[in-house]
Amino acid sequence: MTAGVTPMRVFAASDVGRVRSENQDAHFGGPIPAGREQSHGQLLLVADGMGGHAAGAVASELAVATILKVFYEEPLGLGADPGPLLRRAFQAANYAILEAGRQDQGRFGMGTTCTALLLRDSQAWLCHVGDTRIYRLRGGVLEQLTRDHTLLQQMIDTEQLKPDDVLRRSIRHILVSAMGSEERVRVDANRTPIPVLVGDAFLLSSDGLHDLLGEEDILGLLAANSGQEAVAALTEAALAAGAPDNVTVLLAQWDDSEEG
Repeated sequence: MTAGVTPMRVFAASDVGRVRSENQDAHFGGPIPAGREQSHGQLLLVADGMGGHAAGAVASELAVATILKVFYEEPLGLGADPGPLLRRAFQAANYAILEAGRQDQGRFGMGTTCTALLLRDSQAWLCHVGDTRIYRLRGGVLEQLTRDHTLLQQMIDTEQLKPDDVLRRSIRHILVSAMGSEERVRVDANRTPIPVLVGDAFLLSSDGLHDLLGEEDILGLLAANSGQEAVAALTEAALAAGAPDNVTVLLAQWDDSEEG
């Protein structure tokens, strides 16, 4: 296997859902820009925009485009830690969204969540703002690797809510951090890379999926399907559940053909 390249295949789907008239999600699953495979690795992104009159779509697309430009255009030595560069790319995207909103009154206040998974040298780095998520499937166990930046999660963490509290549903979409909401956005990122093991899979999703499907549902569909079929099954399950929001799913799955 070539240094820098993690043996994963990426599958993706994005659907407007059953209620919305526009898809304000944006995503990136490849390909890796030429010449950056070994030094930078594979970057996966999911962003879920917020704002009326197409502003949400502008914010999510601007986030993805800016992160890709900053991350892949800056040189990175072989084996160098890509984490700081990825975090700078997130801050650059936040600034770009703020500036775009200031220059166009119709887009003022627009924002987006954004979640990134970087795969390189059989290691993973995460960057995260908002309530888009990353899950890891390992050995039949599904684990959420990101923590939602929502008022609900904040109140759970501080034990202000009980598991059956009636407030949970009404506040679950209130974000406490999003790109475009402040001059310097809060970004969660792992400072130490996560080892990627043989057979691992990573799922990135907008809340249009995980608001409707619990971890047991997601695990069952991933266990019963693979590759693009798994992505399609997850999307169809969200649509069958009503899909009031856009649904975006990216699946990075270990590529057995690369072994050996």
